[in-house]
Amino acid sequence: MENNILFENSEYPVNVSFIEYKHDDVMSTTEVPGRDAIEVLIVNNGTLRILCDDQMFTATAGQGFIVNRNKTHRCTPVGNENCGVYSVLFGLDIISGGSSYLSEKYVTPFFEDNEISVLVLLEDNLRDEKVIDSFNKIIAANLIKKNGYEMITKGYLSIIWITLLEYVAGETDSTSGKGAPSADEVRVYAALSYISENYADQITLDDLANHIHVSTGECCRCFKRVLMRTPFDYIMEFRIYQALKVLYKNPIAAESIFDLAMMTGFNNISYFNKVFRKYTQLTPTAFRKLIKSDPERAEDLYRRVQESVNEFI
Repeated sequence: MENNILFENSEYPVNVSFIEYKHDDVMSTTEVPGRDAIEVLIVNNGTLRILCDDQMFTATAGQGFIVNRNKTHRCTPVGNENCGVYSVLFGLDIISGGSSYLSEKYVTPFFEDNEISVLVLLEDNLRDEKVIDSFNKIIAANLIKKNGYEMITKGYLSIIWITLLEYVAGETDSTSGKGAPSADEVRVYAALSYISENYADQITLDDLANHIHVSTGECCRCFKRVLMRTPFDYIMEFRIYQALKVLYKNPIAAESIFDLAMMTGFNNISYFNKVFRKYTQLTPTAFRKLIKSDPERAEDLYRRVQESVNEFI
């Protein structure tokens, strides 16, 4: 076995992925492929059982595991439902930055001072809550991939690592994890990323629910709890925002209102005009004229819709 796994970018040794364990599959076996990599599993839906070093652990949605380096572990869903899990795999170089000083001071002691194979994160204490919240932020950052997400990830991994060192040393963590993304928010982050990439195509509720690995009903509830609106309402407003952006910033991109409707996911110009008016109180043609007659008002309208669709991102 090689000492280090191959990451997509060797300068950024972090992989975030989604794994679905089927209830009718045989128990799967996974091995962290390298002595310098740690795997974290955060349960998104269902219940996951993990077997490692002849010990068995269980976690439900919102909980998770930290699997120590080079540990073979078996995962299986509990009951008759599938289990969806976010996997965060990271190389230890991201903690030390390649510095032998930092590695000897912060990385080596963790493995010398404990023989933990799996650390269960149950969110029943402040330490676990803080670690889970930080990993939710890492997952969200790597799904959205806004500029600087690598630095955000590195920062949270460093914070998590200090928390783990305190845990090994038996110290008490008193930091609250309030204000960090919940499991609902992580799912909505993923859904919004999907919408931003596919708004020009026809997006069904099934498409969205499948992308975030929940039922259609749970998808709607996630949006309601986080955004106070339905997935359909958000998609419509996001499409109108994209239409506004074309009219306001790049009007030559669409030769006609029909072209504008087609490029923003509408296949019916009458319906496009109706939805556009719902969110702007104007027709596309009227907004185009407003840009010339009252540019300040046009900008205010554009910014208002922009803020509405981006308030959560």
